[in-house]
Amino acid sequence: MGHPRSGAVLVKAWAIVWGLWLLCVGSAVAQPASPANCMVDAQCRSLLGQAKQANQDGQPTVAAQLYRQAYERTPDPRVLFNLARVEHAAGDLVAAKRSYERFVAEGSALPEQQAKAHEFLAEIDTALRPPPVVVPPVVVPPVVVPPVEEQKPVYKKPWFWGLIGGGVAVGLGVGLGLGLRDTWAMPPAGVNRYQPTF
Repeated sequence: MGHPRSGAVLVKAWAIVWGLWLLCVGSAVAQPASPANCMVDAQCRSLLGQAKQANQDGQPTVAAQLYRQAYERTPDPRVLFNLARVEHAAGDLVAAKRSYERFVAEGSALPEQQAKAHEFLAEIDTALRPPPVVVPPVVVPPVVVPPVEEQKPVYKKPWFWGLIGGGVAVGLGVGLGLGLRDTWAMPPAGVNRYQPTF
């Protein structure tokens, strides 16, 4: 058998090795990954230059495609932000919103660009919101009520006075005829009568 102390030394040695191994693994896990930098990769940097030139030449769709290629090569959040800006300027609001949201979700350590991305997202949300439906007011045609003819009293109607006048004339004629009939009596039969001759 071995020395009694050799077992204790062996346990201590294993404890030290085990502790060092945990320390190494723990520090490797705890260290944040360094952010991707497109400027370090020559091909990514070339794609960025081409994208900037295409954007300056007024070709936003070409610039957006080049920014996408650069981001796929090196996922640098700055490239994603530039892609979102080009899509936004080109009027592709849906794609720009998607790129801004990816940029914000990555939580890059670029606070100024994060704030601008939130502003641009709010602007795009406002632009994409459907306009309110304006319902034209209902125009009800006016109800035309025929004028109500005022009922005149009978004594104000012309036919009434026509009847009254006709009745008075007939009554006057009958009354005069009957009343004057006796005053014009015929002279007796042998009385001279004058008969003019011409």
